[in-house]
Amino acid sequence: MPAVTGYHLIANGAGVTCRPGDIARFLLRARLLTGLHKIAPPLISEAHGQGLVLIAESHISIAIHGGRGYADVFSCQPFPTKAAIAALKGIFGGRWRSGYFRRSADPPGATPAATPAIRQGHSAPSK
Repeated sequence: MPAVTGYHLIANGAGVTCRPGDIARFLLRARLLTGLHKIAPPLISEAHGQGLVLIAESHISIAIHGGRGYADVFSCQPFPTKAAIAALKGIFGGRWRSGYFRRSADPPGATPAATPAIRQGHSAPSK
């Protein structure tokens, strides 16, 4: 089995609400709660409902459109996924489903294969 080269949390939300400043709040809170390290200021477009922060370990991104939310946290180091999901629910509300995957780089010439998800299907309404 190839060595794990990254950990990837993908979350989809429904019934979410995005108020001014929420995207910046999420990017900051998710980074602090997961212990990841910012290397550049966040890029945020409140008008387009999108934000991205580059971290030493990779990136955290969020997009909110018409009551739907899409979040992505990718890191070369393991991180507490429950903290990131809690930040999404606490800031944007709604219902979130997520998958957490170990990523790997297959050697050249190998048939690419997805590494099995280690946790999948977080789904619970916010408070």
